[in-house]
Amino acid sequence: MQTRELFLEVYFDDVQDVYSQVMETLDGSSRVTFDSLRKFKHLSISLGFKAVSDVCQAAFDHPETDFDEYPEVAPDHRPGCWCTLDVAKFTELTAATTALVKMFLDEKGELPPAAEARVIHVEKKFYYDDV
Repeated sequence: MQTRELFLEVYFDDVQDVYSQVMETLDGSSRVTFDSLRKFKHLSISLGFKAVSDVCQAAFDHPETDFDEYPEVAPDHRPGCWCTLDVAKFTELTAATTALVKMFLDEKGELPPAAEARVIHVEKKFYYDDV
């Protein structure tokens, strides 16, 4: 088994588990705990799923998210901190993420032909001014 395929298999399981952890903290006003959402965001961004990561970031930036006064003390663990989440968008993009990872797994870790047309390729270029 290729390393990439193994990584995707682990990610496929983890994204579903961590999504469940986030949803277990959901309260009646569409708020989830900072700690569970932060864990999900780090997982989603690890494979470059920026759209679902952006939904998490919007929850962190929501005006009702109340960060404690001294975030540098324990920035990774904030018990009692709640974030207002767009649950519908979060669920939709998590489902899309999971489906795409499943497609990768079915292709043994390679980019599936059906996904190729939807991938945005970015070329990184560096420019230097000669002075």
